[in-house]
Amino acid sequence: MFQRALAGLEKTRSFVRTGVWRIPSRHLPPHKSLLIRQLRILLLALRRFQDDRCQLRASALTYYTLFSIVPVLAMAFGVAKGFGFEARLERRLLEAFSDQQETALRVIAFSRTLLEKAQGGLIAGIGVVVLFWTVIKVLRHIEKSFNDIWGVRQGRSFQRQVSDYLSIMLLAPILLVLAGSSTVIVASRMESFLESLHLKAAFQPLMLAALKVVPYASIWLLFAFLYVVLPNTRVRIRSGVLGGVIAGTLFQIVQWIYIKLQIGVSSYGAVYGSFAALPLFLIWLQTSWLIVLFGAEVAFAEQYVEHYEFEQDCLRVSPRFQHLVALGITRLCVRTFLEGSRPRDAAEIGEALGLPIRLVRDVLHGLTESGVLCQVRRGEEESYAFQPALPLEKLTIAEVIRRLDNNGLDAIPLGEGAEWKTLAQRLASMEQSFQQSPGNVSLKDLEA
Repeated sequence: MFQRALAGLEKTRSFVRTGVWRIPSRHLPPHKSLLIRQLRILLLALRRFQDDRCQLRASALTYYTLFSIVPVLAMAFGVAKGFGFEARLERRLLEAFSDQQETALRVIAFSRTLLEKAQGGLIAGIGVVVLFWTVIKVLRHIEKSFNDIWGVRQGRSFQRQVSDYLSIMLLAPILLVLAGSSTVIVASRMESFLESLHLKAAFQPLMLAALKVVPYASIWLLFAFLYVVLPNTRVRIRSGVLGGVIAGTLFQIVQWIYIKLQIGVSSYGAVYGSFAALPLFLIWLQTSWLIVLFGAEVAFAEQYVEHYEFEQDCLRVSPRFQHLVALGITRLCVRTFLEGSRPRDAAEIGEALGLPIRLVRDVLHGLTESGVLCQVRRGEEESYAFQPALPLEKLTIAEVIRRLDNNGLDAIPLGEGAEWKTLAQRLASMEQSFQQSPGNVSLKDLEA
């Protein structure tokens, strides 16, 4: 019985780690394919959450948040004041820190003082610059974490930072206010509307159910907006929305738990004194950033989950199979070039050839490093595409394989023994025979 349980556990573990990724989902019925896809998204998000060291990133973001909390709140109050939401934003903050309102009021007072100094006086210009720089600095750190999750090495340009960050500064305070006060606002509006139609009693249960979703919808929209806008790459709306829904729901649950736990925080007063709420606040802040980063991992997994089929197998492919895939990719790029079509990126190459994106990216890296293909930008798009880097008549089968085999260093001393010289001569003779083989034709001729 015990052995059977262990065998079942090992079988489940093997399925979760490798088996679920070896199922060709495109050949499954729709309902099974959907189930497998959702399981893969969850597993991929959890695995990458660990691999990307999101706990360490959350700690760094918590540190930056603590140092910039007053300027960020000042910016939020400035935006809320412009839209008439200043009082509601203050109530929202006081509700979140209901057991430590004295500390919350002090932070709010500091934020308003900073905002007032930035709005007038001789140092108005410097104050505005410092305020914006601090908020932009925080957003840059968030963007850096998102870019690392999405595998983007280069951040956005300064012009895009100004436009994108400004939209986040304007939208985030409004959605945070709506997440806390939209229930009251929508309830009063709906109640007045239904009373005018004499339908209040009939629709009251439905109205109450809908009102419970409104705060969640506001925070879902905020997180989805961050996941779509902040990474310096194209993120599908669907992927951002899924990450936003999951992260927003978890965030609201943690927020509710945090408010409930503040009731018992006074029991720590004997240990922490006036800082009794500090440990709980730090835990909440750290957990919130963990949720934000997990939502980003979910968004990434939703967009690229199909590319991770057979991922573990791709890590162990043979050199001969790599050569075959490289020839197939190069031939596709040659065909695209001859047709005069726009160059394909890695995702389009993988889709056209039916190959996992992990394998395609690895082989493309070798092809570009060896000078067989080159990267090009497609107009204003941010993704790189690939096209031949050599004259087409020189792109023979043997030349592609030779360049791949010679890619890397070969300057390590092997000694002065005659056996190395003999082996090198034999290898060169075989390579020359391979070059002169009747099967060594240019990839362009295969398209004739």
